[in-house]
Amino acid sequence: MHRPHRRGLFVTEPGRRKQMVDRYDVVVAGAGLAGTTAAFALSDESNVLLIDSGEVGDGATGVGAGIASPILARKGNPTYMARNALDALDQLCETVGVVTDRGRPLLRPAFDEAQVAYYQRAAERHPDLASWLTPEVTGERFPTIRAELGALEVRRGNVVNLGDFSRSVALGAKARGCAVVQECELLSWSETESNLVVKLRDHLEGERAVRASRLILALGAGYRQFPSLTKLNLHPIKGQTIRAERPQTLNAVPNITGPGYLANDGADIVLGSTFEHNSFDTNPSDAATAAILRLIHPIVPAVSSTSEFEARAGVRVTVPGTRLPMIGPISSSERVWIYTGLGSKGLLMAPLLSAQLSTFLRDSQQIPEKMRVSFLP
Repeated sequence: MHRPHRRGLFVTEPGRRKQMVDRYDVVVAGAGLAGTTAAFALSDESNVLLIDSGEVGDGATGVGAGIASPILARKGNPTYMARNALDALDQLCETVGVVTDRGRPLLRPAFDEAQVAYYQRAAERHPDLASWLTPEVTGERFPTIRAELGALEVRRGNVVNLGDFSRSVALGAKARGCAVVQECELLSWSETESNLVVKLRDHLEGERAVRASRLILALGAGYRQFPSLTKLNLHPIKGQTIRAERPQTLNAVPNITGPGYLANDGADIVLGSTFEHNSFDTNPSDAATAAILRLIHPIVPAVSSTSEFEARAGVRVTVPGTRLPMIGPISSSERVWIYTGLGSKGLLMAPLLSAQLSTFLRDSQQIPEKMRVSFLP
């Protein structure tokens, strides 16, 4: 199975991290989809430090299948700002040299007659995003899958390896002058009259402090380690995926999304996903693997010919009610910001929001109201 190369891209030799300066315009904590795209966008104009307590592209980002679909949910409605988000993703992939699987179709099989009607209506209303395939056409074009009621073909869908994507974006940020430091933990921050003091623990050189004008917390589920963030209106969801070598019988299988999904990744397939609400457990389980296979097998029976799976689990956070990201200042001085809650739409939303981040930082009133920071009662 494909094992993305993680080490060596950003690790510096002992003593070399003294090249880290004592002051930055922006410190970004967390090197998943939100953090890497934010660092890339801001590095064009600012002196940025990107840190992660682990490695770039690990955590929940490394677990996901990397499907960017502008059509989500049972009723086939477009996602928030779908076309702009797709344009931003395409532009970023081209800029940093990310290889995508856009040449392979992306399907959403219908599961009941009501969904057939929803998908047919979606294809009529949004012909640039999707088209409806009858059961006969689906069977003729895609003999490896079962879609007895037909399927929605998502025209502008995209699939990438999320870990590779995040590492490529971080390398792009580094090329712009961003300092990228793995295995460097955010400990705390405090405010002075003129700036922030950000305390870090570097796995090579121990604790140190840097000064910054802004701190962006792109920590995903890691927000809960800081007491001041525990009242944020965020909801954790544990998700598990399984990876396997793609059998020859599935060489022509399309990417599939819906209650279960199949994403092609090089010579592998990634199957998912489970949804365990209010869980911070990142250990995969046999029960979750079995649940994923039960979802996928009726659509792609040939997955039963694959017996060796690698299971991974991670926790992402969403914003209850809106299901949109949360972005904005958490302090009255507007120096400390949260950027999180991308949920399952991270690949689609992160490039667009990060491209707008410098505008938001200059004027937080430009942040869409539904995405502004909210707290639990």
